[in-house]
Amino acid sequence: MYRVTKRFTFEAAHSLGKGYVGKCAHLHGHSYKVEVTVEGEELNAVDMLMDFSLLKKIATDKIVSKYDHTFLNESLVKRENTNSTAEVMARKFFETLKDFLENNYPEEWRGKRIARVAVWETEDSYAEYFE
Repeated sequence: MYRVTKRFTFEAAHSLGKGYVGKCAHLHGHSYKVEVTVEGEELNAVDMLMDFSLLKKIATDKIVSKYDHTFLNESLVKRENTNSTAEVMARKFFETLKDFLENNYPEEWRGKRIARVAVWETEDSYAEYFE
């Protein structure tokens, strides 16, 4: 089994108002790091699992450009009854990338899958989602 991981960064603000008691209930921001891991058993004709440039383009289009310098309570979870936690972000980003890749890159995506998405809020704190 092969795995490749690419890391992306963006800046965003949020607050954990829904049922949360503590200083993070107030508006604050993070320099988020998002790690996307793809896995598969076979390499392509040029000995790659997935071209890092393709993964970068997709993650930039679907995650970074959509959420960079936004208020996540509005841009990510506005119509849901949930907080914009790192756990929720990791799941939503995972699902977004999985759905997009399966529907738009069927040939390149054959035999591969999103293995995990990790969202780092700080240098030593992250949440990840995988299936």
